[in-house]
Amino acid sequence: MTTMRPMPVIAPGNDTPPRGPADTPIFEALATRWAAAGRSVPCRDDQEWTLLAERIPWPDR
Repeated sequence: MTTMRPMPVIAPGNDTPPRGPADTPIFEALATRWAAAGRSVPCRDDQEWTLLAERIPWPDR
């Protein structure tokens, strides 16, 4: 059985995830690559999602 670790809590507007266990450099390198490629990164603000979520779904109603 696998034990899941809780996701870190990030304050709004802070895009720097907190440091975690010893394997963090691997995830930091991956997150840096994803961000450079324009992909969304867990625990970081996603501007495109924010824009889409703020829109009115049916503007003519």
